[in-house]
Amino acid sequence: MTRKMFAVCAILALTSSCKNYESNAELKNQVEEFLDTKEIVQNIVEDSRLEEIEKKIKN
Repeated sequence: MTRKMFAVCAILALTSSCKNYESNAELKNQVEEFLDTKEIVQNIVEDSRLEEIEKKIKN
């Protein structure tokens, strides 16, 4: 009886850890995509600021 309970608990623990690993990997990908997008937006903002400064210098 104890071996059956141990086997059931072990299987449940393995399946829950696999689910957690999968959700962590998905979350990591989402964060990486967000950071890539954030860097792109920052570069665009910096470029627009440079353009504004260049216009002010020309005038």
